[in-house]
Amino acid sequence: MGKTTKIEWADASWNPWYGCTPVSPGCQNCYARRSWRLLGLKPGEVRRAADATFFAPLHWKESRKIMVCSISDFFHEAADEWRRDAFAIIRKCPQHQFIIPTKRTERLTKVIYGRSDEMPPLFGYNTNPDNDVWYLTNVWILASVENQEQADKRIPELLKLRDCGDWPVQGLSVEPMLGEIHIEDFMFPETKPGLDWIACGCESGKYRRLCKIDDIRSLRDQCVEAGVPFFLKQMEIDGKLITMPKLDGREWREYPE
Repeated sequence: MGKTTKIEWADASWNPWYGCTPVSPGCQNCYARRSWRLLGLKPGEVRRAADATFFAPLHWKESRKIMVCSISDFFHEAADEWRRDAFAIIRKCPQHQFIIPTKRTERLTKVIYGRSDEMPPLFGYNTNPDNDVWYLTNVWILASVENQEQADKRIPELLKLRDCGDWPVQGLSVEPMLGEIHIEDFMFPETKPGLDWIACGCESGKYRRLCKIDDIRSLRDQCVEAGVPFFLKQMEIDGKLITMPKLDGREWREYPE
């Protein structure tokens, strides 16, 4: 799966495993449920993909921005036994940028760096042998947030990675946006870098919930003020869902350098 994708901020998608479980209001109308039914997954079941899909990025020679786990969560606890192999594939594909959104940011340092009794550390680029600090230079990790409560909860956990390695991009996937979100404190930190990129969009589907244009505008303005790239994927205009819309006269399709 995934040579191409309809996700506007990526060139391809890669699903090394399928299935997920809800953790917050943003999961209520998850678009992936249809895919789970087509794959014959039971509610709450997480299944590793077949080898042809699992190892697919190794055969993609041209550089791509790859959305990882569009119908799951890369850091889901049910995938702990497969994640080491998935990271090995990522490491062998330096020509690609792997973009990993997650709602499970509280697991990041535990899963990647083994900061618990249950999880052994994963391997990677060891940039500081004395402190066993490593990171992957072709991985962007995004906290998926839908409202202020989840932003305040997940962003600090995401930014803990700053203490562990020089991960190139840490940002937000604000989709579905379910209310105004203020993230100024995470873009103007006093002692260390903050968020690098914000991708935003309203909910899709028949039962999509309201996303106010003024809330999107507020988030855009925060990014402009902080000099953080902003990507507006979709929003509702006059009752219609518009992909790659114009906001205040221009499309916002910015990426980190």
